Amino acid sequence: MTASGTTEEAPEDVLVTTEGAHYRAVALAAGRPTDVLTAPVETRGAVGSIYVGRVVRHMPGLKAAFVEIGLDRPAFLNLDKTTPPAGKPALVQIVEPAEGDKAPRLSRRIALMGRYLILLPYERGVVVSRRLDQKIQANLGGYIRKLVHEGAVIVRAAAARADGDTLAGECVALQALWTEVAARTEATPPACVHVEHPLRRLLRELGRGPKTCFIFDDAEAARIAREVAPTLGPDLAARIETAPAGTGVLDRDGIAEALAGLDAREVPLATGGRLTIERTAALTAIDVDTGPGSADPRAVVETNLEAARETARQLRLRDIGGLVVIDFIRMPGRTDRNRVLATLQRAVDSDPRRVQVLGWTAAGLVELIRSRADAGAE
Repeated sequence: MTASGTTEEAPEDVLVTTEGAHYRAVALAAGRPTDVLTAPVETRGAVGSIYVGRVVRHMPGLKAAFVEIGLDRPAFLNLDKTTPPAGKPALVQIVEPAEGDKAPRLSRRIALMGRYLILLPYERGVVVSRRLDQKIQANLGGYIRKLVHEGAVIVRAAAARADGDTLAGECVALQALWTEVAARTEATPPACVHVEHPLRRLLRELGRGPKTCFIFDDAEAARIAREVAPTLGPDLAARIETAPAGTGVLDRDGIAEALAGLDAREVPLATGGRLTIERTAALTAIDVDTGPGSADPRAVVETNLEAARETARQLRLRDIGGLVVIDFIRMPGRTDRNRVLATLQRAVDSDPRRVQVLGWTAAGLVELIRSRADAGAE
């Protein structure tokens, strides 16, 4: 069983290098970088890890509870009527990491993430990504319902590219993983009952094609990747390789140059214009400037069209998530504004993450929201 209906491009190779305290993965399609992801080498407190915690206190005014899970400080959990009282155990999962003075954020909605499927062991039913058309949703939903024996499954948009054997293999792998985790949930809190290794996230997010090959420059990282790969399906471990000793995996033609500018604020455009990218805690702002010949209305439109395509590319290369606000060059005509918006929508359609293009604001800006890593149901 294979369905179509998503324009997501699967990488041919993913090059993974160990850089100090982080892994850096570069996905290539047609020899050109399409996605760059980083993940910490440290597994303690990793997003996706599952804990039996102990509720420390409720703070109704903040609608928050704090849960001791064995890290440096209690983690944050949204408070609701089902939250156990202080002193009682709670099975929780990290959904946002600790950052600065901010505690890790937890959820009691346990989810095991796959490349194509998400297993929700305490829920029921099958939900298919709304990014796919209705016929494909119906076909995938019917097929997955035959495979699910317990729990609920969310079918991700990428599943439209997978064959039946691959989906069945991943479903079995996720259910087997949950069986292992469930056997540890009676542990005395605080206790970690499932470590979501950061390399598993890289394999999951970038291993989207049946022939995608992962090439590591670090033999130990490759060993760990092969160890966690079976929880994503039986086919992935065989496609994990180690580069010969002394070989730089990013030394392929043009890759180092393509990655060199990712920390720069400004991105030049072929039209002579540029993007200026500013990332803040609340949002990412992208400003489009003209180059020579900016007085020509046709040049303005062409610069905006190119900026729309390059914005979609930079979101993936810089792994930008959350709210993005784009200040295109002013265009008085509605037809031109619609053309730019349509170009932006087509450009983000190939993004493996969910991207919602919200449209033009009253102030003449374009807003979009790009989901962060592993953002659930898509």
